[in-house]
Amino acid sequence: MFELGDPPPGVVVMSEEDLTADMADFIRAAPRTWKEILQQYNGQPSQGGLRGVQQPAAPTGTLR
Repeated sequence: MFELGDPPPGVVVMSEEDLTADMADFIRAAPRTWKEILQQYNGQPSQGGLRGVQQPAAPTGTLR
């Protein structure tokens, strides 16, 4: 188990549309674990981000 902790200072909250697009690009760039995704978007509204990742996880636990 891991903890995200507090969001990094200076986080700029993205709109749901921007967050979804950014997250999709982040995931397409390379296979990502949930931990990497959550760390990358720590401080963003969770609902928008979760909608951006509506792909099933691969058997290895990464998103493709």
